[in-house]
Amino acid sequence: MLNKNEIEVLSHLRQDSRQRFTSIARKTGIHKLTVSNIEKRLRDRGIMKHTSLLDFRNMGYSIMTSFALKCNDKQGMQDFLISNQNINSLLRTEGSYNFFAETVFKNMKDMHDFIEELEKFGIEDMQKIHIIEDIKREGFLGCDISARR
Repeated sequence: MLNKNEIEVLSHLRQDSRQRFTSIARKTGIHKLTVSNIEKRLRDRGIMKHTSLLDFRNMGYSIMTSFALKCNDKQGMQDFLISNQNINSLLRTEGSYNFFAETVFKNMKDMHDFIEELEKFGIEDMQKIHIIEDIKREGFLGCDISARR
């Protein structure tokens, strides 16, 4: 469980992970050395890691689609999805579907080729959801990358 100071520092880091500890200290009233110690502790505990969030549309990937998939060959499907370059995130699910995959494609042809590959794994059911706009993403604890655009 996180304490109040940890939550406050984490919230500021989620809004802008490149800001200086002195800036966070000024905004929160927490000493900058304490802010530094909290950041290190959060990293050491595996709560926080540094990564880059990409804007796929600016990279030329204009088709963003999420797939809910139910198939016969779960292991084969999982291996295929893990190795596929168009998969941004892959989740194993409980209930009606085996997997939830967030994908990005440069064009519709690439997406249709991907779907044809999926058919090899005995698809029982597939739901496709085309994403037209990010309204809120990464919003937990005060960060919302979509609002910055």
